[in-house]
Amino acid sequence: MNFISKSKKYNLLIYGCGSIGFRHLEAAIKTNLNLNIFIYDRNFKSYKTISKLINKNFFKNPNTKIKFIRNFNLYKKFNLLILATPTHNRCKIINEIYSKISFKNIVIEKIAFQSMGEFNKVSNLFKQKKINCWINCPRRLHPLYIEVKKLIDKNHLFKMSVNGSNWNFASNLIHFIDLFCFFSNNNSLKIMFSKFGKITRSKRLGYYEFNGRLLIYNKKNDILKVNSNNKKKNPLKIKIQSKNFNIIIDETNKFITFKTGLKNKLLKRNKIEKNKVSDLSTIFIESILTTGKSNLVKSNISYKHHKVMLNIFLNHFNKNFVIKREICPIT
Repeated sequence: MNFISKSKKYNLLIYGCGSIGFRHLEAAIKTNLNLNIFIYDRNFKSYKTISKLINKNFFKNPNTKIKFIRNFNLYKKFNLLILATPTHNRCKIINEIYSKISFKNIVIEKIAFQSMGEFNKVSNLFKQKKINCWINCPRRLHPLYIEVKKLIDKNHLFKMSVNGSNWNFASNLIHFIDLFCFFSNNNSLKIMFSKFGKITRSKRLGYYEFNGRLLIYNKKNDILKVNSNNKKKNPLKIKIQSKNFNIIIDETNKFITFKTGLKNKLLKRNKIEKNKVSDLSTIFIESILTTGKSNLVKSNISYKHHKVMLNIFLNHFNKNFVIKREICPIT
């Protein structure tokens, strides 16, 4: 168990306070740290919305202070920056932030960047300035998936499949690539098959979505199969098949089913304990601030995951759009 100092004061900056930023704020409020939480958003209306929500919350930790800021004239140094803006222009935003403040640790929301060129530029900056960076793919922090990982025999191959209807394939695929790599401890990926559907406008202005199928192998020959379709009421399920067991995780209905490997005999079916997104954020906020470490995926590793995905997505966009693009308009 990590020792948490209640006397040391930590400065946390949440940059972008839309719905995702607010989840991180909920998480920060739940820590036991002596914490200054700074919130910045270019849309001043967001401050009013969050202020109303904050007033309804009970602060268990009297040492937590929240400050809304509109510039960085007074506040220059932060222990942790959480970047919760939409993906567009992330590289430019990070450079602007770095020119105004200093920070040693940063967590970036997925999709990290819309092009590998942007990812490269920011990675070089962080490497040069010795800044720790993680990408927020939080399933690897969830107790359920940590336990599943322990069951997978490293000496045997396993298959992982993801199936469901309209689960925002383009924007959420990175989560399941990351989970697959987390289970396998291998980040050398190769796409063996891909087929993508019609491109549609996302609920978020300026972004797009599509369904599709994908088959990925890693260097160990573990297999990831992913499918998102238009069928109605098809729950999102993750299936892990190994030598000695089959596990089916129904993320939509919150059930997990265990079966034996060869005979596929049902062993048990349990309800999955609900964990809010903010619960997982609390874990990484406390860990990074107190130890400088986190079990989130480091950006240099996630770079490999994004590269496999963004390159093939960009080809799909350029086959369907008249004007050729250099970035993937997903978030």
